[in-house]
Amino acid sequence: SNVSDGTSVTIGALHTADRLAFGGSVGQSDFVGPNITTVRLMASYDVLPALTITGDYLNIESLDEVFALSAEYRFGQIGFVQAGVTSLRGDESYDIGVGVKF
Repeated sequence: SNVSDGTSVTIGALHTADRLAFGGSVGQSDFVGPNITTVRLMASYDVLPALTITGDYLNIESLDEVFALSAEYRFGQIGFVQAGVTSLRGDESYDIGVGVKF
């Protein structure tokens, strides 16, 4: 396989206000093809101090769109349970995880 060098640049912003966070980014990369542009938008809301809901939207060169929705519940000092769904081209994938953050 032939591996070539590439360039990737992303600029974005995130704003947090009380229990709501939202942001976005625009990126450009030539790793996969010439000058692929991406746009990402996200928002999260702390429903409870230990429960956060997050939505994500990713547009890749106006060809593919990825939608994601997830929830994370934090317990103890470092424990969490996370579950989500991601949709790409009408196909959904589901995930669930349990872990620690430190």
